[in-house]
Amino acid sequence: MSHFRYQTLLRIKEQEQVRAKEEYQQSLEQFEQMAWKLYDSLQKKEMLLNHSMQKLDKGLPIQELKSQQQFLDNLEQTISHYQKLVSIYRTNMNQKHQKVTEKTIDVKKFQKMKENVENKKRLEMSLQEMKSLDELANLSFVRN
Repeated sequence: MSHFRYQTLLRIKEQEQVRAKEEYQQSLEQFEQMAWKLYDSLQKKEMLLNHSMQKLDKGLPIQELKSQQQFLDNLEQTISHYQKLVSIYRTNMNQKHQKVTEKTIDVKKFQKMKENVENKKRLEMSLQEMKSLDELANLSFVRN
């Protein structure tokens, strides 16, 4: 139809929205990757504890018990580390999601403004067309 006065601004807002969605998707992937590492570490811990309990029931040399305890301590540190990272990545992901929401709202505002301008232009054109037809009818009437 006609050129929307804020078309450039709308385009910029749409580009910002696309970038925000890409950043959110990247943060989601980082979060999922870290969450899977945490999950794997927790599974390893569970398997180690089950295995240790079975061995304890059958009798376990002190050296092997110390070795397993050291491994378990290291695994606990790894789990703690992954828990912190998962929390950081979750916060980052939530912030990126909020940014996507804000950018989407901005784009919708400009799209609505554009739609309103186009509707107004259509209405003005229709009114102008009706006015022209009325004038033609009047001229035709006056000539007859």
